[in-house]
Amino acid sequence: MDAPESRQTCESASGKAYRCVQVSAKALVAFLAKSRPTTCTATGTSYGRIVGFCVRADGTDVNTWMVRNGHAINWAKYSGGRYASEQAEAQATRSGMWARQFQAPCVVGGARCD
Repeated sequence: MDAPESRQTCESASGKAYRCVQVSAKALVAFLAKSRPTTCTATGTSYGRIVGFCVRADGTDVNTWMVRNGHAINWAKYSGGRYASEQAEAQATRSGMWARQFQAPCVVGGARCD
């Protein structure tokens, strides 16, 4: 998955620009607080960042939750499409970043998304 970049903006359902990284980060903090600790497993690096997956103490996959709720996108290059159905669900329900318009975080970060 790929979450919003620090300088990234998105559009709300009403068309107002907002810093989507702040909304995503706050939602993640609240989600993680419901079941601690969270365990993360690194699977590699990309663009100087750690790539991996995280699971809450109750067994909930954090990456899946982030994509399903529109706080991150499925970056198939690294996920192999693992979160494609969750992304389709977020798009269909216009959740999070899918409420209106945004650039994919990988584009904002200066990477190729394919």
